[in-house]
Amino acid sequence: MTTPKIKEKKSSKELSKTPNLPWWVELFFVQIGLPESILRSYLKIKNKVQKSTIIIFQNNKLTFTYFIVVVISLAYIKPLIRQASLNNKCIQEASRYLSSNKNKENLTVEISVKAHNICNGGNL
Repeated sequence: MTTPKIKEKKSSKELSKTPNLPWWVELFFVQIGLPESILRSYLKIKNKVQKSTIIIFQNNKLTFTYFIVVVISLAYIKPLIRQASLNNKCIQEASRYLSSNKNKENLTVEISVKAHNICNGGNL
């Protein structure tokens, strides 16, 4: 005689390992009731795009690496360039102000030094 196989119930650990649905799938396809064919076609397209993206990335790793290095470098340098530009504009405006008020002496070195001092928080 053979004994019938007893189906074992899945433990709570096994049940918790099953992935939960994303919120948008739960909302659109479970709660609202959109047709499943839309979800299937979306998942097929997403799978194809992911595979092609991985292939493109694997074939062009060096190019992407250079691109990331250039973007990070520009992101690092841009605030420095902006600060220097603002500082130069401040010095030019202060030089104009000092040269218009100082008719007796027209020493450009002295004016530019005073302008630099004013832009860095010095007194007039």
